[in-house]
Amino acid sequence: PRGPLREPLSALRGADALLVVDGPLPLADADAIAAHASRARWFRARRRPVSLRPLAGGAAGSPRQLAGRFVGLLSGIARPASLRRSVEALGATVIAERSFPDHHRYRERDLRDLDAAPLWVTTEKDALKILPRWAQGADLRVLAAGLEVEAGDDFIDWLERTLRAKRR
Repeated sequence: PRGPLREPLSALRGADALLVVDGPLPLADADAIAAHASRARWFRARRRPVSLRPLAGGAAGSPRQLAGRFVGLLSGIARPASLRRSVEALGATVIAERSFPDHHRYRERDLRDLDAAPLWVTTEKDALKILPRWAQGADLRVLAAGLEVEAGDDFIDWLERTLRAKRR
Protein backbone atom coordinates (compact mmCIF):
# COMPACT_ATOMS: atom_id res chain seq x y z
CA PRO A 1 0.00 0.00 0.00
CA ARG A 2 1.05 3.53 -0.65
CA GLY A 3 0.04 6.74 1.04
CA PRO A 4 1.15 9.29 3.64
CA LEU A 5 1.00 6.82 6.53
CA ARG A 6 2.95 4.11 4.73
CA GLU A 7 6.65 3.37 4.42
CA PRO A 8 8.68 5.31 1.85
CA LEU A 9 9.53 3.76 -1.52
CA SER A 10 13.09 3.22 -0.31
CA ALA A 11 11.75 0.49 2.03
CA LEU A 12 11.17 -1.64 -1.06
CA ARG A 13 14.90 -2.34 -1.29
CA GLY A 14 14.37 -5.27 1.08
CA ALA A 15 11.32 -6.67 -0.73
CA ASP A 16 11.44 -10.23 -2.00
CA ALA A 17 8.13 -9.93 -3.83
CA LEU A 18 5.55 -7.41 -4.91
CA LEU A 19 1.88 -8.21 -5.20
CA VAL A 20 0.00 -5.85 -7.50
CA VAL A 21 -3.68 -6.04 -6.62
CA ASP A 22 -6.32 -5.03 -9.16
CA GLY A 23 -3.61 -3.66 -11.46
CA PRO A 24 -2.04 -2.79 -13.67
CA LEU A 25 -0.19 0.05 -12.01
CA PRO A 26 0.26 3.35 -13.81
CA LEU A 27 3.56 3.18 -15.70
CA ALA A 28 5.20 5.93 -13.63
CA ASP A 29 4.36 4.07 -10.39
CA ALA A 30 5.59 0.75 -11.77
CA ASP A 31 8.86 2.34 -12.88
CA ALA A 32 9.40 4.02 -9.49
CA ILE A 33 8.71 0.77 -7.64
CA ALA A 34 10.96 -1.24 -9.96
CA ALA A 35 13.80 1.22 -9.37
CA HIS A 36 13.59 0.61 -5.62
CA ALA A 37 12.81 -3.11 -5.70
CA SER A 38 15.04 -4.28 -8.52
CA ARG A 39 15.44 -7.83 -7.17
CA ALA A 40 11.80 -8.41 -6.18
CA ARG A 41 9.59 -10.87 -8.03
CA TRP A 42 6.28 -9.40 -9.24
CA PHE A 43 2.93 -11.17 -8.90
CA ARG A 44 -0.59 -10.08 -9.78
CA ALA A 45 -3.81 -10.61 -7.86
CA ARG A 46 -7.45 -9.62 -8.04
CA ARG A 47 -10.07 -9.14 -5.38
CA ARG A 48 -13.09 -11.36 -5.92
CA PRO A 49 -16.45 -11.10 -4.14
CA VAL A 50 -16.96 -14.25 -2.05
CA SER A 51 -20.02 -13.61 0.12
CA LEU A 52 -22.70 -11.15 1.09
CA ARG A 53 -23.98 -10.98 4.65
CA PRO A 54 -26.25 -8.70 6.66
CA LEU A 55 -24.37 -6.05 8.65
CA ALA A 56 -26.40 -6.97 11.72
CA GLY A 57 -25.19 -10.57 11.49
CA GLY A 58 -26.62 -13.75 10.16
CA ALA A 59 -25.84 -16.24 7.46
CA ALA A 60 -23.73 -15.16 4.53
CA GLY A 61 -25.03 -15.84 1.06
CA SER A 62 -23.65 -15.72 -2.42
CA PRO A 63 -22.76 -12.30 -3.79
CA ARG A 64 -24.62 -13.39 -6.94
CA GLN A 65 -27.85 -12.58 -5.11
CA LEU A 66 -27.16 -8.95 -6.08
CA ALA A 67 -27.98 -9.76 -9.73
CA GLY A 68 -30.93 -7.71 -10.92
CA ARG A 69 -31.13 -5.68 -7.69
CA PHE A 70 -31.12 -1.91 -7.29
CA VAL A 71 -28.52 -1.01 -4.67
CA GLY A 72 -26.82 1.85 -2.90
CA LEU A 73 -23.14 1.84 -2.03
CA LEU A 74 -21.76 2.99 1.32
CA SER A 75 -17.98 3.27 1.51
CA GLY A 76 -15.04 5.07 3.03
CA ILE A 77 -12.28 3.56 0.90
CA ALA A 78 -9.54 5.01 -1.30
CA ARG A 79 -11.10 3.80 -4.54
CA PRO A 80 -14.89 3.65 -4.25
CA ALA A 81 -15.11 3.01 -7.99
CA SER A 82 -13.65 -0.45 -7.35
CA LEU A 83 -16.63 -1.33 -5.12
CA ARG A 84 -18.97 -0.03 -7.80
CA ARG A 85 -17.28 -2.16 -10.48
CA SER A 86 -17.51 -5.26 -8.29
CA VAL A 87 -21.20 -4.74 -7.52
CA GLU A 88 -22.07 -3.97 -11.14
CA ALA A 89 -20.10 -7.02 -12.32
CA LEU A 90 -22.39 -9.08 -10.08
CA GLY A 91 -25.38 -7.75 -12.04
CA ALA A 92 -26.64 -5.05 -9.66
CA THR A 93 -27.68 -1.56 -10.72
CA VAL A 94 -26.21 1.17 -8.52
CA ILE A 95 -28.82 3.86 -7.92
CA ALA A 96 -27.26 5.69 -4.96
CA GLU A 97 -23.79 6.20 -3.49
CA ARG A 98 -22.60 7.58 -0.21
CA SER A 99 -18.81 7.83 -0.34
CA PHE A 100 -16.54 9.12 2.38
CA PRO A 101 -12.76 9.63 2.44
CA ASP A 102 -10.53 6.63 3.00
CA HIS A 103 -10.35 5.53 6.67
CA HIS A 104 -13.54 7.46 7.47
CA ARG A 105 -14.72 7.20 11.08
CA TYR A 106 -18.40 6.52 10.74
CA ARG A 107 -20.97 8.18 12.97
CA GLU A 108 -24.66 7.53 13.27
CA ARG A 109 -25.52 10.60 11.20
CA ASP A 110 -23.61 9.13 8.24
CA LEU A 111 -26.28 6.44 7.93
CA ARG A 112 -29.36 8.64 8.17
CA ASP A 113 -31.88 8.57 5.37
CA LEU A 114 -30.78 5.43 3.57
CA ASP A 115 -34.07 5.42 1.68
CA ALA A 116 -32.60 6.16 -1.76
CA ALA A 117 -32.08 2.43 -2.37
CA PRO A 118 -33.86 -0.71 -1.16
CA LEU A 119 -30.53 -2.43 -0.43
CA TRP A 120 -27.18 -0.94 0.56
CA VAL A 121 -23.79 -2.61 0.16
CA THR A 122 -20.62 -1.79 2.07
CA THR A 123 -17.15 -3.28 2.39
CA GLU A 124 -15.72 -5.40 5.18
CA LYS A 125 -13.34 -2.57 6.01
CA ASP A 126 -16.26 -0.17 6.46
CA ALA A 127 -18.49 -2.66 8.26
CA LEU A 128 -16.06 -2.83 11.16
CA LYS A 129 -16.72 0.85 11.85
CA ILE A 130 -20.52 0.83 11.60
CA LEU A 131 -22.87 -0.11 14.42
CA PRO A 132 -25.83 -2.05 12.99
CA ARG A 133 -28.35 0.08 14.91
CA TRP A 134 -27.15 3.13 12.97
CA ALA A 135 -28.70 1.70 9.79
CA GLN A 136 -32.14 2.36 11.34
CA GLY A 137 -33.83 -0.57 9.64
CA ALA A 138 -32.18 -0.15 6.23
CA ASP A 139 -31.08 -3.35 4.51
CA LEU A 140 -27.29 -2.94 4.74
CA ARG A 141 -25.09 -5.82 3.67
CA VAL A 142 -21.38 -6.48 3.69
CA LEU A 143 -19.66 -7.66 0.52
CA ALA A 144 -16.71 -9.84 1.51
CA ALA A 145 -13.85 -10.18 -0.92
CA GLY A 146 -11.12 -12.76 -1.28
CA LEU A 147 -7.77 -12.39 -2.95
CA GLU A 148 -7.01 -14.53 -5.98
CA VAL A 149 -3.37 -14.61 -7.04
CA GLU A 150 -2.89 -15.03 -10.77
CA ALA A 151 -0.61 -17.99 -11.52
CA GLY A 152 -1.25 -19.01 -7.92
CA ASP A 153 0.74 -22.25 -8.23
CA ASP A 154 3.81 -20.30 -9.35
CA PHE A 155 3.36 -17.95 -6.40
CA ILE A 156 3.07 -20.83 -3.89
CA ASP A 157 6.13 -22.57 -5.38
CA TRP A 158 8.13 -19.35 -5.21
CA LEU A 159 6.98 -18.68 -1.64
CA GLU A 160 7.91 -22.16 -0.43
CA ARG A 161 11.37 -21.98 -2.07
CA THR A 162 11.99 -18.53 -0.62
CA LEU A 163 10.92 -19.48 2.90
CA ARG A 164 13.04 -22.65 2.85
CA ALA A 165 16.07 -20.68 1.65
CA LYS A 166 15.64 -18.08 4.40
CA ARG A 167 15.44 -20.78 7.11
CA ARG A 168 18.92 -22.02 6.28
